[in-house]
Amino acid sequence: MPIAEIQVLEGRGYVWDADVAHWLRLECGLVGAMVGGVAELPAPQLMGDWRSFRANLVAQSSGDGGWAVRQAEQNLVLLEIQNPTLAREETWAHATGAPEIGGLLLATSRAPEMVGAEYWQAVVLIVNHGPQGSIGLVLNRPTALKMKRGRGGLPLAVDGMESLREAFAESRIYCGGFNAQQIVTLLHGQRKLEGALEIVPGIFIGGQEAASAEVLTGGLKQTDFRFFMGVCAWQPGELNRLVAEGAFHTAACSRSLVLKQCLQLPTPLWREVMCLMGGQFAEEARAAQRADDGSDDDDMRGAPLPVEMPPAGQADARAMQAAEAARLLEVASQTQPGSVTQQILQLLQRVLGRLDSIEARVESTEVRLTNVPRRASNNRALAGFGLPFTPLVKEHRVAAGGAVVGSEPPAGLFPTDFSAMMQLTGAQLNRLAAFYEEEFSGRTVAERRRAFELFVCH
Repeated sequence: MPIAEIQVLEGRGYVWDADVAHWLRLECGLVGAMVGGVAELPAPQLMGDWRSFRANLVAQSSGDGGWAVRQAEQNLVLLEIQNPTLAREETWAHATGAPEIGGLLLATSRAPEMVGAEYWQAVVLIVNHGPQGSIGLVLNRPTALKMKRGRGGLPLAVDGMESLREAFAESRIYCGGFNAQQIVTLLHGQRKLEGALEIVPGIFIGGQEAASAEVLTGGLKQTDFRFFMGVCAWQPGELNRLVAEGAFHTAACSRSLVLKQCLQLPTPLWREVMCLMGGQFAEEARAAQRADDGSDDDDMRGAPLPVEMPPAGQADARAMQAAEAARLLEVASQTQPGSVTQQILQLLQRVLGRLDSIEARVESTEVRLTNVPRRASNNRALAGFGLPFTPLVKEHRVAAGGAVVGSEPPAGLFPTDFSAMMQLTGAQLNRLAAFYEEEFSGRTVAERRRAFELFVCH
C-alpha cells in the first residue's frame, strides 16, 4: 500500500516506498504508515541490520522456499567447523539495482575482457562508494602468504606493528585488489574493537592494535579476521558505468559470506553467491560450471574436509614442502583463467590437491600421491600458456625439486621451489607469464628451471 505519510517515533530505520521504488532512510526505530489519516498495520521494528530487513522482504516475495533451498551445504558444514558463530547466522544474497557500500560486485563472463583477466569470477566487497570514487576488496583471491616473518611471510613492514605479525602469524593474506598493494586492510565482524570502522551493520574494517591485543590474550581467534593486500579502485562514476555496461552484477549479502575464510571452499564463493541469488544468476553460475568441466557438480563434492598439517619434524623436509603445496594449491580453482597463478598451480592442484592421502617416502626424498581425483577438469586453464601439456592420468609422483614424473607428465612446467613462486607479487606474476611464453619454448627441462630461478632472483 502506498505510504502517504510516515509517523516518526524514535531512533533510526529504513522503509520501502513503493511509489518511488527505493529505500527511505528514517530517523526512527518505529514507523507507522498513515493513509488518509488512518493508521494501518502495527509499525514494524526497524532497529538493527536494515540489510537483513530488506533481505527478509526479498525472501518473502521470492516464493521458492527462501535462502535455505539455495544454500551450498558443504560450505555451511565447513563454516560450522571454522566459525560456529557465523554458521548460526542466516546466509542470504540477492540482487540490487546499483552498487552500494557493503554490497558485492560479482564479475560477469564479460568482466575479463572489459576490466582484465584478474577479475574472472571475482567477488568484490564495496567498502566505499560515492562522488569521490569507489573502493573494494576482492574476497576470493587467497595467496600463499601469511602475516608471519620469514619464509612464506609478508615481505614488507605493516605500519611498524610487530604485534600484528606476532598475533596473526598464521593468518592467510588475500589479494584485495590490484591497486595500492602496499596497503594491508583488516576485515572482521567484531563490534567492540577500538579503532574499527563499521561500513554496514556487522562488518568492520580496521582496529589492528585492538585486534592484536584480543588475539594475544586469547579473547578472539586469528580466524575471526581477514587480511587483504591492495584494493580495487575506480574513479568517480567509473564503477556505475562498468555495472551498466555489464562487467559486474551488484548484490547484497549476509555478513557470513563476507567474513568467512575463503579457503578450500567446496563450492567457490562466486558460484555460492550467484546460486543464492537464484533465477538468472544461478543459471549463469551453472552454465559457467558446465563450461568449466562439463558438470554441475561442485569440484570438491565428496572430498575430505581440510585437516591441519602434521608437526614439523615428522617427515622429510621436501615431503613437508610438497604436502604444504597440496594444501595451498586448493586456491588455484578460485583464481582467474590466464593468470600464471592458475596456469601453473591449476595443474599441480590436479595432482596434489583433493587427495585422501599423501604417503611420504622419506628415504627416497619423494612423495607418492594416491587416490588421484576422479575428474581432471578445467584443463583449459592451461590454454595459451605456450608450454607442452599432456593430461595427467593415473598415479604421479613429485620427486625432490618439484619435478612431476609418472604417466605422460607435462615436462618442465614447475619451478624447483614452490614457495618462491608463491611469494611473487602481482606485477612479477604478469612478467612471469610473458616470460614463460617468450623464453621457454624449445628449452630443455633443466634450462627452463634455471631460467625460472634467474627470474625469481632478479
